[in-house]
Amino acid sequence: MKSNDFADDWYGWLTNQCGHICLGLALDVLMTELGLPIWWRLGLVIVFYWLLIEVFAQRLRLWRDAIMDTAFVAAGVSFMLAPLPVALICAVLLGFGVAKRLIR
Repeated sequence: MKSNDFADDWYGWLTNQCGHICLGLALDVLMTELGLPIWWRLGLVIVFYWLLIEVFAQRLRLWRDAIMDTAFVAAGVSFMLAPLPVALICAVLLGFGVAKRLIR
């Protein structure tokens, strides 16, 4: 698990962030079975993802990438809370990220 911000690869960045959204959504669906309220699920997923993946597995090698990845995982968890606003925010962020890489 190598940290990568896909600075010159718009497609890699887009699919990577979509994967983080799907991961957050999948974890939320699994945790829903535990009967936890959305705020608990959101908090637990963010904390555990950050600690297990970004801190321990990737050693926070790329801070901006770690923050962005965690934000998209959080978006996936938040999707059930407010689907339309989260989808719009994700679309805008994904669009900016792709545009930034295409302009380079």
